[in-house]
Amino acid sequence: MRKHIFLPLSRFWVYLFELPLIALLIVSIRFHSRVDALFKLFPLEIALGAVIVFLPLYFFRVTIFSTDEVREIGLFSSRDRAIINKDKTLLLTLGTRGRLRVELFGQSGEEPAFPWQKNDAAYRPTDYCMLRSRAYGGRRAAARILALYGVPKDEAREAASLDGYRKDFGIITVSGEKKEGAQQLRIRFNETVL
Repeated sequence: MRKHIFLPLSRFWVYLFELPLIALLIVSIRFHSRVDALFKLFPLEIALGAVIVFLPLYFFRVTIFSTDEVREIGLFSSRDRAIINKDKTLLLTLGTRGRLRVELFGQSGEEPAFPWQKNDAAYRPTDYCMLRSRAYGGRRAAARILALYGVPKDEAREAASLDGYRKDFGIITVSGEKKEGAQQLRIRFNETVL
């Protein structure tokens, strides 16, 4: 059974900006019949209705973690998607106020671009960032992500908070360290998670 973890890319309080707009729409509908102008309050009501519908569509952005991919959804999001398989590294950086930076590093598996690279014994393909996203959730979300990939819940909480943590779980290897005042968790995939 596939499991998913959803992390929002915008805070909940941004949706509260709709409340004054809804209140203004209610007031304009209530006083609609008292206005003697040609169009009455129709332009205001249409504009408020459009903004009320547009705001949730604009702010709805989610990062989805599953056992085989990480992706971003939302009408106005980047809609990035990256497949998780062997030899890729998921980097979670815990910031302040529940911010979580998500980066997936790996190799594309393609042949080298230049013919001289194929013959060079010293050539080693480098990992590059396949997906970059920001989400909200903090340590609890990081522990849930670790649990999704097979880390026991107690170990997941410990890994999300300890500096210098490193443990191999067979399918994945988890390491945690503090860099520049932020906790970083590296999840290295030793095998493809099914």
